[in-house]
Amino acid sequence: MTKEAIPLLWNLCEFLERTLGRLPTLQSLDLGMETSFYLHKWPFEMIQTSLIFLKISLHMESLIIKILLTKPLSYTLQQLHVRIQDLGDDIHRCLRDKDLLPRMESLHTFTYIKSLKQYSNEKWTFVNILTSCNVLCLFYNE
Repeated sequence: MTKEAIPLLWNLCEFLERTLGRLPTLQSLDLGMETSFYLHKWPFEMIQTSLIFLKISLHMESLIIKILLTKPLSYTLQQLHVRIQDLGDDIHRCLRDKDLLPRMESLHTFTYIKSLKQYSNEKWTFVNILTSCNVLCLFYNE
């Protein structure tokens, strides 16, 4: 088989790296929530647009922290929908990094989907931290 005959594999990370920089007014990014479809090596810091909506499937909880720390998302994101595949256990790292989480002033909708097969008190603690009034201002008025 010649090199030309081999079908090119579509690399989503590479596509996003090339495309996001060319769409400075992009406000909504829906990458789906399929369990077999997640971005495990995509640097979220590459998001330089003022997204207000993000739907994504991730393989570990610590990537939620990376998303929340990404600027301008920490200021502009209004809806965040995340599905965790749980291919790695990094919950202790998440709990250690909890103090880094910014206050998400604009976020009013947060969806967190995860199987309860691997239930632990630490994972519930992380969800409680994410939804606390110090991070998500979902129903709190000051």
